[in-house]
Amino acid sequence: MTITRRDFLSASTALALTPALGTGAWGAPLPREADIVVIGAGAAGIAAARRILAANRKVIVIEATGEVGGRCLTDTATFDVPFDRGARWMHNPTATR
Repeated sequence: MTITRRDFLSASTALALTPALGTGAWGAPLPREADIVVIGAGAAGIAAARRILAANRKVIVIEATGEVGGRCLTDTATFDVPFDRGARWMHNPTATR
């Protein structure tokens, strides 16, 4: 039996879309109308969405992971104290010490 690329892709898509363990979709249904779609709810995506809203445009922000904030997140489970994970260095030139 020969599997073509098209067969492989359609089977992979069907498997990916099959709900795991019988549960429904993880996210909320998307609105039907938007002027702009922002991919990624990290710092840049959130800033872009705010600027779009300030310009009186409709925006949808889509995030692939289960958390908003991109690479910067605070983990409280690993060490039982808040620990910042993800970003190694943050720059704020206007901050005073």
